[in-house]
Amino acid sequence: MRLLPSKLICEASSALWIVPGSHFRVHALPREWAARHACDHADLKGNTAGRGAEEQERFCVEYCEGMPGATRLFLDAGDYCLYRANAWHLGYYLPYRKRVTIIDFAPTPELMAYLDERVARLRRAREQRQAQPEAAAAMG
Repeated sequence: MRLLPSKLICEASSALWIVPGSHFRVHALPREWAARHACDHADLKGNTAGRGAEEQERFCVEYCEGMPGATRLFLDAGDYCLYRANAWHLGYYLPYRKRVTIIDFAPTPELMAYLDERVARLRRAREQRQAQPEAAAAMG
């Protein structure tokens, strides 16, 4: 099952960036992968470089701005954003800003049908791969 992350904002926040329409794609674009690996993610979460608060926020914003097509979400206290986890999204955590991340799952019948079909397709592919060595051994 896929989980849908959601952000419940306790204060005004602009730390979440999403690439619109990316949840419709199976794979990320090469430029998205390059942007994803443009910095050490531990530094985004924990400020391992020891920057001051403003410098760390600037570092995080510049990182997120590097994601091709990303849109910054501006949310006020009490706002709620729900998105599919397979959408390309970036965010950063600032210790002086309060926000809550809630993981949830809100499937539609269409999504469940898609997931059931995808699981069945993956099982068939795995069974075919497993059967190939057996067939080759029987012929050899």
